[in-house]
Parts: sequence; structure tokens; C-alpha cells
Amino acid sequence: MLQKKLIGLQWLRAMAALMVVMAHNHDFLLKHGMEFYDGWIGGIGVDIFFIISGYVMFGLMDGLPQGRREAYIFSAKRVGRIVPIYWLVILSVILVWQITGNDLSGGMNHYFRTSRVVKNLLFLDANPIVGVGWTLAYEMFFYLLSGVAILAITRNSTRLLAISLTLAALVLVGIVAEYTGRIVGNPLILEFAAGGLIWFLLNKFGDRLPPHVGIMTALAGLAGMVMLYGHHDYNHGHPYWFAASFLFVFGIMMAEPYFMRMRWRGPVALGDASYFLYLVHFYVIITVTGLLFDVFHVTPGLAPALFATIMIMAITCTLSLLGHVYLERPLSRYVTGHLLRPLRWTARGRSDNRQAGQPLPL
Repeated sequence: MLQKKLIGLQWLRAMAALMVVMAHNHDFLLKHGMEFYDGWIGGIGVDIFFIISGYVMFGLMDGLPQGRREAYIFSAKRVGRIVPIYWLVILSVILVWQITGNDLSGGMNHYFRTSRVVKNLLFLDANPIVGVGWTLAYEMFFYLLSGVAILAITRNSTRLLAISLTLAALVLVGIVAEYTGRIVGNPLILEFAAGGLIWFLLNKFGDRLPPHVGIMTALAGLAGMVMLYGHHDYNHGHPYWFAASFLFVFGIMMAEPYFMRMRWRGPVALGDASYFLYLVHFYVIITVTGLLFDVFHVTPGLAPALFATIMIMAITCTLSLLGHVYLERPLSRYVTGHLLRPLRWTARGRSDNRQAGQPLPL
């Protein structure tokens, strides 16, 4: 089981989040007639996130005994981590639209019903109010599979095999049926299994894998991303993006001893705040580009594009660090604590029954 914070993992989270920011920043600059870099490859940050998620989840499941209690605790912690701040962002976007008429989601004016809000809160909307919400639907599906695996399977390696086969079967069904949906037939879901494979390899052979080999592996993955720069025919889950992401994550995790020696903790803090960053960066980009080019009518060009990009990165990182510490983390702890409260009451009841010599409740 993961017992400590992995420095390399936090670097990966920070880098993946910033790559996604650069991808969306490019999209908005392009809308204003500016392009000083091609941000398409930045979307590979999502693939990196999915592989990281697979690694972390199997690391968390490692050592967990089979059973309902463990499955509930695991699921409650996942819900407490992902759902509260996501719901808050959804409701904030709706509130801004209701008060100001500013449509931050790009679709509120054309399609807004109570049923759509419910779908978003349950991760079921194909065009979510929060743009990056589509990826969270994949995450929640993976968490569901993980919870079922804890409920039904004892050994973590068997859980990895079962989940991997399930994901592969879903992709295969889509191929046979010539159908690609959000889950079924989408090879992107295999990246969770790839993260689990990295956990398995490092858990079994980690002591025999030198850190410098990890650096070379990560550089190979990075070189792959450079070679994919500008290729818009590749997207999430494509074998090339899959391979480059896998090598990069595997290499960084292998090189963990090197990262533990680093004194610079900025990327670690940003890695902690990466989820908050991922959720809010879109609105920072909208605000900054809107103010510069729509309100103040700055003439598009290289210098304004550079200035906008620097401002967006600085504001996004600062806002995310503050938001994680003062909003996301307390909210997550509060919700998780309430979700786990029934277990504490059950444990207290069992203790009282033992002291009274009464039979334990089922």
C-alpha cells in the first residue's frame, strides 16, 4: 500500500496539469487569431493523468483485505476526494450564468434544464457543464470497478488482472460492434490498467530497476511526445500517445530515488493542487483572454499572446495553490469524515457490545 508521498508522482501530476492548461490556452489564443505554439500535444496530459490514477489506485488497494467495509472505505475516500469540489465548481458556473448571463460552459444558453444539472452531478452528461468533467466520468467508472474488486477479490494482482480484462473486454466489444462510446470501445480506458501494470512491475521488481534507467525511460517517453508534436490526427488513447505516456510515467516512477533528493518543493505543492488546477484553469483562461482581447481590445500578436500565457499560468498556479489549501482540502476532509462516520458508530457499538458481553451486530 502507498504509505508515503511520492515526489516523482507529484511532479507528474503538476506536469500533466500544466500540459492541459497549455493545450486549452492554445485553443483560446487561436480563437483570437494568435498561435505561437501548437498546443494539441498538451492533451496528452489527460493520458498521463489516467495512467497515474491506475498506479495510485492499485497502490492504495495493495494490502487491503477483501470485504464490504474495505470497499466502502475506499469508495468513500474516492468520492470525498473527487466529488465535493467538482460539484462546487459546477454550481459556481451555473450561479455565474444566472447572475451575470456569462456562459462559462459554452452551452448554458442553448441547453439548460434541471435534468442536465442532475446528469452533471452524477457524471452522466456527455457534454458536461465543466469542460474537463468528461474525464472524471472515466475516473468514477474506474473507481467503481476498483471498489467491486475490493469487495470480491482478495489478492491485488488478481484485482489487476480482473480489472484489466474487464477494460479490455469493453474495448473489444466496441471494436466488434464498430461502436466507440464514452466507455465501451474507447481504448483510453486501458490506460488505467497500464498504470496498474506500472504498480505491479515496480512492486515486484522495483529494487532491481536502477533510477538512471528510469531517467532514460522517461526521456524516451518525452522524446516520443516531441516527435508527436503537431500531429493532430492522434488523440487520447491512440497507441502513440499511450506509449509515450506509459514510458514517461514508468520512467519517472522508477527514478523516485532521484526525486526524493530534490530540495525544490514547488512542483510537489502544485502536484497536490493539480486537481483544483485542472478544474478551474479553463475559467482563468476565459477571464484573462476575454479581458485582454474583448474588453481592452489589445491588438493580437506575439507579445500579447506571450503576456496572456504568462498571466494565465501565474494566476492559475497561484489560485490553485490557495484553493487547494483553503477550499478543496478542508471540503474533502469534511465530506470524507461524514461518509466514514457510520463506520465509527458501528465500531463504537461493537466495542460497547463486547464490554456488555452482548453478541456483535451483523
